[in-house]
Amino acid sequence: MNYLKTISLIATLLFSFTLFAQDIQVVRLGGKVLVNNKPVTKSSILQYGDVIKALGAKTFIQVKFQDQSMVMLKDGEIVIEEPKNLKKPKNIVQLLKGMFFAYKKKNSSTDMEVKTKNISMGVRGTKFYVQESEKDTYLCVCEGVVSAQNKMGQVNVAKNQDLHALSSQKPVTQTASSTMIDMSYQGFAEMGFKIK
Repeated sequence: MNYLKTISLIATLLFSFTLFAQDIQVVRLGGKVLVNNKPVTKSSILQYGDVIKALGAKTFIQVKFQDQSMVMLKDGEIVIEEPKNLKKPKNIVQLLKGMFFAYKKKNSSTDMEVKTKNISMGVRGTKFYVQESEKDTYLCVCEGVVSAQNKMGQVNVAKNQDLHALSSQKPVTQTASSTMIDMSYQGFAEMGFKIK
């Protein structure tokens, strides 16, 4: 009898874990890409807690979340964080360094948050580019609106606007230069997206 209860409990726990587990699929990659310091392949499945490194100027990885939102990392490092509330789906990515392109699917019930050392970005139905360097965090919005905030304040960044963020200063938007907009659009073209 205890044996059946134990098996039942284990099955329930496994089912609950798989219900909330998030598999993140590798869509494309090029160059030397590591996940948890091991080489990654297109058939690799990524999960919460994974540390992804794209090593080198021409190295990239593009991944797709369960809600069909996609991100691409170039020459950098990210951590896929587990949301604190597993009942409310949320894609959370911490950008440690490098270039990062994000497409958040419109009308998805899953929220997206991108965090850097200088700023946190809340995203709904948009395309945006972030570059994390030792100097600052750069954000350029190609479609939609990104809510950017740090301990000094919050600002909404709209299409064709950008900002340079430092943790010690309130974020302030400005019109993005045509060079930065073109570079951002090129990144999304590489991902297979057009900008409206």
